[in-house]
Amino acid sequence: MAEQTGQERTQPATARKRSRAREDGQVAKSREVNSVMLLGGAIGFFALFGGSWMRLWTETVHTGLNPFAFFEMDLGWRELGRHWMKSILVLLSPFLILFPILAIAATVPQVGFKITPKVLTPKLSKISPLNGLKRLFSASGFVEALKSIGKVVLIGSLAYGTLRPEIPYLPHLCNLPLGGALSHAALIAFKLAAKVWVALLFLAILDYGFQRWNYERELRMTKQEVKEEMKETEGDPQVKARIRSVQMNQARRRMMQEIPNADVVITNPDHVAVALRYDRDQEMAPVVVAKGAGWLCERIKQVAREHGVPVMERPPLARLLYKQVEIGREIPLEVYRVVAEILSYVYRLKGNVTHGTEHN
Repeated sequence: MAEQTGQERTQPATARKRSRAREDGQVAKSREVNSVMLLGGAIGFFALFGGSWMRLWTETVHTGLNPFAFFEMDLGWRELGRHWMKSILVLLSPFLILFPILAIAATVPQVGFKITPKVLTPKLSKISPLNGLKRLFSASGFVEALKSIGKVVLIGSLAYGTLRPEIPYLPHLCNLPLGGALSHAALIAFKLAAKVWVALLFLAILDYGFQRWNYERELRMTKQEVKEEMKETEGDPQVKARIRSVQMNQARRRMMQEIPNADVVITNPDHVAVALRYDRDQEMAPVVVAKGAGWLCERIKQVAREHGVPVMERPPLARLLYKQVEIGREIPLEVYRVVAEILSYVYRLKGNVTHGTEHN
């Protein structure tokens, strides 16, 4: 749309567009946060349970390398396969349970929890070479390329700095027992993983900020798109304004038709006018049947004079009724006495009121 109209995307995305983008799987998500959570979980697991896990792993490997262990177990090939499969699952079970939980914990705070089946629907555009080139040379693709290069350089430099002091000691590992060699290798790996985790944490913070900024930038809309969406959701403003105008005219026409049935019109005198009617048989209190300000005030007084409805100047009362009482509603309790005196006076003079006469 922006390319067709030549307009720039300067307007923030509406709630409807954000909802549609979410359904399409377009969310502000940083994969680096997931990497940091998974690596941090692995480091935490090894820090707490690494010793016992390594002993179990060493025993399993030692048994697997011992040819006499197969005969000591006295198992058939099928049972032996089940035994090794169970041993491997026991060794990997912490990660099979921990990693999915960490992945969910890293994703939900970023994008919330919502199942979007539309994302799972295969799309040819995702495997299109042309679209792939567009994504590659886009701003996000450029940042992803820089990020990948940066991670390779960062992790490579950390690995070199960590392993270089250990290189002279690596040949001596052959003289150590298997458990000692694995423990030493695990310690080096732990040091390297901790350094990489700190570096990735800093990178994840930067990447998450970029993903949020890029998400908002890609969702921006043109003014024309905002107008069209408002038409779709709320209707055309011009049509709505026309409908409101017609409704107001109809309401005003019905209001003017009620003025001849009013008992009295209370005025400001030149600013507001309020017409009251009181039917003892049907109403508990006088009712406002019409009110208006400005030119409508003059029109109400004109119609009242034409139909012999008394017009009386009571500025405080007229202002109060105009502001507080809607058309068709009864007057408030605090003005009962004042209105009763006016109506009593009107009823006494009603037979002698001359059309167009105003009473003070």
